[in-house]
Amino acid sequence: MGWLIFALVVAVLIAWFVLAIMSKNKAREGMSVVSRRSLEQTKAAVASCFTTGLSKALWTPCDGRGMMNYRRRAVGPDMGNGAVVSIDFEPTQQGKSVEVHAWMSEWISRFGTANFSNDCNSRIKAIVKAVSEMG
Repeated sequence: MGWLIFALVVAVLIAWFVLAIMSKNKAREGMSVVSRRSLEQTKAAVASCFTTGLSKALWTPCDGRGMMNYRRRAVGPDMGNGAVVSIDFEPTQQGKSVEVHAWMSEWISRFGTANFSNDCNSRIKAIVKAVSEMG
């Protein structure tokens, strides 16, 4: 009976590790969406994903690889080293829409996983939803 519990605990840990790596890879890859609004309106919609509600307390603007960058606030030994979501805006060839690409550009890696990758994924999904709902 003891070996069964041990095997179950090991299986759960392996599953958690695999899911954490998958989350990191998805956040690193990011997502893109096209907005039919102006660049300024699109930037405002994206910024609202980080500056309203609880997100305002958890995310802070920072320098980074994108045109807009937000760092996830961290406490403890990772103070100031949270993951960064970067966002680029690129006008399309017709000039009537803007392509938005958001991805996790910086992170602290622990055992192959990235701290706050789930939070980055949720913000990236929020960006896609906000821009999509703009029309």
